Formats: sequence, structure tokens, C-alpha cells
Amino acid sequence: MSFDGGTTDETPTRTRFEPPTSRAARPFWEASREQRLVLQWCRSCDEPIHYPRDACPQCLGDDLEFRPSAGTGEVYAALAAANWGGRWEVVPPEVDAGELANRLS
Repeated sequence: MSFDGGTTDETPTRTRFEPPTSRAARPFWEASREQRLVLQWCRSCDEPIHYPRDACPQCLGDDLEFRPSAGTGEVYAALAAANWGGRWEVVPPEVDAGELANRLS
């Protein structure tokens, strides 16, 4: 391991955690691989939706799209933990939702 901030053949590589995805959440996770945050929106009632779903929880519409986040929120902490059964359980992060807070409250 290099002590000057560089890498060597001995430097361990981190494995990216990827939970199982649903059809509805696939665009969210694809964007995250590109280090982009997108949010699902309902075109019928113009409301944000998070977590991604097949239907809007507000109006039950299914005309949904993903839009880039405005980037006004702030993540304070995030954690992913493994279950003993070998499945990964994702614990939701603590966030100041920014653009979502005003719309979902």
C-alpha cells in the first residue's frame, strides 16, 4: 500500500454495493452509477415520488418520469448493513430533503 495517496498493486479496491432493483427503480440506480441523483415525478399531478414506484401514491397515476434533482438537499449520514441470511438490508439515510421536503410535507 502506498502512503503518498497513490495506489499500488496491493491497494484494495472497494466493491460497489448494489441492492436488487425493481423495474420502477432501475432508472434511479442507473443514474446513481453515473453519480447523478434523479427523482421520480408523476406527470399527472406534478408531485415528486421517492422511493420509486409503479404508481403515484398521491393520485395513483402511472404516467411517471425521472427528473434530475435540483441538488438542494443534504445527506447527513447513510448506512448499508448485511443480514445474517446473506441478504443486504439498506437503512435509509438521514437527509435534509431540500426540494422534496416542501412537496412531501
